[in-house]
Amino acid sequence: MKHLLDDGRPLRTLVRSLRANVSRFPVPGSRDAAGGPPPDVIWGDIRDPAAVTRLLQGADLVFHLAAHARAWAANPKDFEAINVEGTRNVASAALTAGVRRVVHVSTELVDGDETLYQRSKRGAEQVVHQYLARGGDAVIVRPTRVYGPGPLTPANSVTRIIALYRRGLFRLRIADGGARANYVYVDDVVDGLLAAAERGARGAVYLLGGENLSLEELTTLIAEVTGRRHGLWPVPRAIARLVGAACELGGRLGIEPMITRQWVTILTADRPISSDAAVRELAYHPRSARDGIAATVAWPTSTPSSHGRGHVSERASVKRAP
Repeated sequence: MKHLLDDGRPLRTLVRSLRANVSRFPVPGSRDAAGGPPPDVIWGDIRDPAAVTRLLQGADLVFHLAAHARAWAANPKDFEAINVEGTRNVASAALTAGVRRVVHVSTELVDGDETLYQRSKRGAEQVVHQYLARGGDAVIVRPTRVYGPGPLTPANSVTRIIALYRRGLFRLRIADGGARANYVYVDDVVDGLLAAAERGARGAVYLLGGENLSLEELTTLIAEVTGRRHGLWPVPRAIARLVGAACELGGRLGIEPMITRQWVTILTADRPISSDAAVRELAYHPRSARDGIAATVAWPTSTPSSHGRGHVSERASVKRAP
């Protein structure tokens, strides 16, 4: 949102919770730091078709980031209601409003079937394809594991790892820690979203990633950037799955699981990805993981926690037509 405001674009955003931290962007009646107009703030829920209709009235471009981006939910139906039906509300309202394009933010995990989150995000992409079939214009982007300055929420798990490792509190790895994942800095994802909005092909799917790293390689980079090195103790995969099962039992009592058996499977799978299509078609050029980690650790550690809620899971934004 900050990038759009800095460009002087008129903006409207949907904020679900009255407890959400909106101090990171101007509210009605104020002006942003660059002197441009503040965004309209629509208080509502992505599950409410009327709120989404109000949000998209007069919109030219929609960035759909609102999602239930968690490993677990007290009510499993939340994944379907927010990620799938919420996307359906956006698609329906976009058709009614005649928006020029919807940029739908998915996940690189969408091809997996281990978790409700993955299945719901795949369902959301199916809704986008239905929207395209009805004449709408949309681009799908699939970020990898995003990190960067921001609240240390479950949705910002990689940044939590960076913060905990700096303090010597992240000391475990599952199995040998050699499984690779892809890590991307948040500002690079934003650049990719903006490029997809303007240059992406209708109906295209773009992976927005950074570097493929094992956990050992990631923590080595954190150690080199911060000057604080801590060894990682190996936990056998079978033990990690037992811990996940115990955490799932706690979840039935209302205690959010630290990990689940399904996420043990995901975290120990080798998942390198390539952003070649985005590089080729969107001129997407992510920074190195070293530079991204350095920018992350330079951010003040007193950043508000937003009451435990993450950026992406709280907001969906639209650009108003001039």
